[in-house]
Amino acid sequence: MPYLLADTHVKTNEQYQILIRWVHKLAEDDDVILLGDILDFTKTPFMELEYVVSDFDHPHIYYIYGNHDIITKELGFKCYDQLKYDGILFEHGHRFEALLRSTGFITPEEYNEMYKRVCYELNTDNILAKISLRIRRSIIHVKRNFNRRSMSRELFKHISKIRNIVVGHTHYELYSKTKRVLICDDAKIPDLQISGKTTTKNKPIGYYLRTDTFDIEKFELNTRSDIRPALNAKRKCLHSKS
Repeated sequence: MPYLLADTHVKTNEQYQILIRWVHKLAEDDDVILLGDILDFTKTPFMELEYVVSDFDHPHIYYIYGNHDIITKELGFKCYDQLKYDGILFEHGHRFEALLRSTGFITPEEYNEMYKRVCYELNTDNILAKISLRIRRSIIHVKRNFNRRSMSRELFKHISKIRNIVVGHTHYELYSKTKRVLICDDAKIPDLQISGKTTTKNKPIGYYLRTDTFDIEKFELNTRSDIRPALNAKRKCLHSKS
């Protein structure tokens, strides 16, 4: 019965250290499933972010890559495109976006390839490559109707036919216990910490999932790596009625 974190979008080394403290403390208590876009290599060159591959090589940590960290496997990370856990399918969810009407004619393969190119071209000093990068980014945003709420609802309707599935990607939570479908809100890490308070309006949200009943409890994460809210959410979830 895992903890879930989605879409942390780590772009700085400070954020990375916060993430690793969170994840490892949670992993001391239970399994942790990272639902993609954990590191954001579309905004920060992978050569600049001081990540450590072995930080995620842990028996209780499952790293699923998304579109913003789609190159993690090529960088040596132990990661998955999707994971079956206690009969539930976990994945980031970006492949479904490429199948939706709002994305137009782009295929999942084209979608993935564009994001891979963005990740790699961000690391170059070549002027032509940088121009190509800008064009590709604009294509991605043109082909996507980037309204998180409407995209999340459309995606939810699509994956409800599958059932027993958990994704992230949209940064907008939708949940049905009866359909056994969850789209997770993001656990986006703040860029700065000022007097112990984050500078982001919305605090990072994590989940604890009871896989037998599909009950969930949400908890807030903070830059002090205090996981008591997560432990309280787990306790409440485990004592929920079936």
